[in-house]
Amino acid sequence: MRVIIDPMGMLPIPPARLLRAGGLLPDWVTSPDYPDMNLKDKLTKHYGFGELTELKGGTITPEGAFQFPQDPDQYPLISIVRKEEQFLLYEHAIVAILQPDGSSFITRID
Repeated sequence: MRVIIDPMGMLPIPPARLLRAGGLLPDWVTSPDYPDMNLKDKLTKHYGFGELTELKGGTITPEGAFQFPQDPDQYPLISIVRKEEQFLLYEHAIVAILQPDGSSFITRID
């Protein structure tokens, strides 16, 4: 597992503060619970309020920025690579799970 704070180097915020901004989400991703689940299922299980809803209309650039129509780009606070999946956390509780085949699942967990 690889954890990177401010993976794009775009945020003028101390790394410890960025990690705190992630709340429980980084802990959920890195916990040893549910080791055989994919990240979406693991986050759903930890969240405990039903299925995660996909946020439609947003995209993740190859560099990792989250883009949504008429909004400024958002840069990831934290990147965690677990097995073959990558978890990206953005401001406003936006989460992206990137798959090795290039597909992604974007949601909001708050």
